[in-house]
Amino acid sequence: DAQIADSVLRQDFDPIGGGQLIREGVEMALAVSCMFFEPEWDQLAGEAYVPTDDGGMFYSGKPKMSTLMPDEFAFDLTKKRIEDVVDCVTLGRANRYVLASQFKDLEDKILSVPSLSDSAFKSFRYEDEDTNDIVLLKYRHRPVNKTFLPEGRFSLVLEDGTVLRDGPNPYAYVDPQHIGIFPLTAASSHGSIYGYATMSDLSPLSQWLNVLATMLATLVVSYGAPNMTGPPLQGVQVQDLNLNAAPGA
Repeated sequence: DAQIADSVLRQDFDPIGGGQLIREGVEMALAVSCMFFEPEWDQLAGEAYVPTDDGGMFYSGKPKMSTLMPDEFAFDLTKKRIEDVVDCVTLGRANRYVLASQFKDLEDKILSVPSLSDSAFKSFRYEDEDTNDIVLLKYRHRPVNKTFLPEGRFSLVLEDGTVLRDGPNPYAYVDPQHIGIFPLTAASSHGSIYGYATMSDLSPLSQWLNVLATMLATLVVSYGAPNMTGPPLQGVQVQDLNLNAAPGA
């Protein structure tokens, strides 16, 4: 078991890919207060091995980890903790031809869905012009109790409302108490899942540094590289400053 686990981690969560995800997540959290990790089992990945009844194929699948911007994760904003979120919708993307091969009975609808550049869902990151990817919405509902959605719910929906999959939530068997989305915040924010973006504090300082650097660059370009010297440990007046003094003066 340990060897199998190690091989899976090495192949599917290699240090380079994992490091890039963490770096992307931290950068996003610093800039926009919060980002979200979406771990999942990609049922459309891996090797095709068994045909479906409708002419498609079942794939072996593989683990997948994605990052979500705040505008790619919709949930009940009155919830103060991610553990309290019961259902959510995530905005993702998928190759239209891979989806069409998986859901043969819906092939025509999948191939007619607008491309990302023409999509009504305008994510911060999805501004692609030439791509075969289309919008894929995922609905998750965790199990509530024995009489209401005891197995939760998981759906794959296209932009035009076409439902590719709708049934029990397979992730509920792993951890029924959580929705399966994990936030990463730059700093905690009281009463909200979203954190506080440290960029809000750093931006004014960065702007001031940019102005100062521009002023110094203009001075150097116009007058050369001046040396400013004055008497040590004494109050220096403007008339005491020696601009463009020779080295060692």
